[in-house]
Formats: sequence, C-alpha cells, structure tokens
Amino acid sequence: MRALLTASLLLVSTSALANPTLQVPVIQAVDSEILDLSCDAQEGILLAGPAVVASIAARQAELSSCASGEFATVSWTWSDGQAEVSVDKASSESVSDCVQTAIVAQAAEIEGSCTAKVALGSPAQASAAR
Repeated sequence: MRALLTASLLLVSTSALANPTLQVPVIQAVDSEILDLSCDAQEGILLAGPAVVASIAARQAELSSCASGEFATVSWTWSDGQAEVSVDKASSESVSDCVQTAIVAQAAEIEGSCTAKVALGSPAQASAAR
C-alpha cells in the first residue's frame, strides 16, 4: 500500500511538472523594466526568464528610440534551438515595427514561450504611464 501511495504521488508530481510555468510581475534593471512576464515551457523553464531579459538588455538603446513612456507587449517562442520574437501589442504600427526590429531573440535550449510588457524609453517614463 505504501509503495502504491508513493508511486501515485510521484505520478502526480511528474504530471504537475510536465508543463511548468514561470510568472514574474516586475523585473527592473538599470535601463529597463519588464512587467507581467509569463512563460510556459516543456523544457528549460529556468532559462526562459534570463533569455527574455538578455534579449531586451542587449538592445535597450534601440528600444528606447521606438517610443518614450510606453509599453509594448512582446512574445518569445523557442523550438528546436530556434527563437522567434513577435510584437503582440503596441500603440501604433510604427512602434510595433521598431520594437520588432530592436529585439533580437536569444537562441536557448528552451521548448516553450513567454509574453511580457516591455518598457520603451526610460523605465521611469513608462512606469508613470502605467
């Protein structure tokens, strides 16, 4: 009976971890701010957050030139070692195009996706616009 209980607990634990998620409400760095980061991954969930931050931090100057005091909603998708970025929501098509060009997806050993709001311009301006 004890072995059956242990086996069923392992099964529940394994199935609960089959599609782990990562939720981070705010990430603030010197020159950037990311809100409502949400990731689902079949593999590499612990790499997803840092991959998002790296793709933004590497291009903060370019993102700042897209708009000031706004947020853009951006999605990252990783599959088979490849990464893609898409802009889901921005204040205008020109801002969306600028953000799409600015953010470079970081290839990583992740199978999954993330979505987040990315501050454009200084974090203080974007926070004031929230």
